[in-house]
Amino acid sequence: GQGDDLRSKGRTFDSAPSSIDELPVWNFDGSSTAQAEGHDSEVLLQPVKMVPDPFRGAPHIIVLCECVKPDGTPAAKNTRRDAAEIFAKDEAAQPWYGMEQEYTLFCKDGVTPL
Repeated sequence: GQGDDLRSKGRTFDSAPSSIDELPVWNFDGSSTAQAEGHDSEVLLQPVKMVPDPFRGAPHIIVLCECVKPDGTPAAKNTRRDAAEIFAKDEAAQPWYGMEQEYTLFCKDGVTPL
């Protein structure tokens, strides 16, 4: 990836939600992230999955959202909906997901790669 397909946004609530249904739809200006044209830039964040935050612990959560246009159709770079439809065809399958991490190690001079 180019690093343009994963973003985060933080939000604080007065109490911890107990289900995904308690989370509101949120929005952002998609033109500032190249996800929408400037003349029609609203992108909605539709919560689709809520999990405990493994880094900060309870009561913190991480919420995966789907980016959609105001009419409910997927935003330009939203590939999650297509993937969800494919995976729903075989719910017995257990796909694995992972994040690719790349590193470059340098000599002590901080300039020369090993």
